[in-house]
Amino acid sequence: KKELAYKLIQEFNEEFTRRNGSIDCSSLLNCKLNTDEGQKYIEEHNLFEVVCEKCIRESVKIVAVVGK
Repeated sequence: KKELAYKLIQEFNEEFTRRNGSIDCSSLLNCKLNTDEGQKYIEEHNLFEVVCEKCIRESVKIVAVVGK
């Protein structure tokens, strides 16, 4: 079971990266989340709604097909 879980996680990560360019939030948002400047940038550019919601939708689509 553990090996299967690792395999599915790897497949998910590879597909998510293929679709979005990265699995790292800072890279996806083009800023550092843990800084005041980063939070301001995210808010000013509405990135939680624009980028994060897209990533969530993509994740759901990937999970629906990974492992089938």
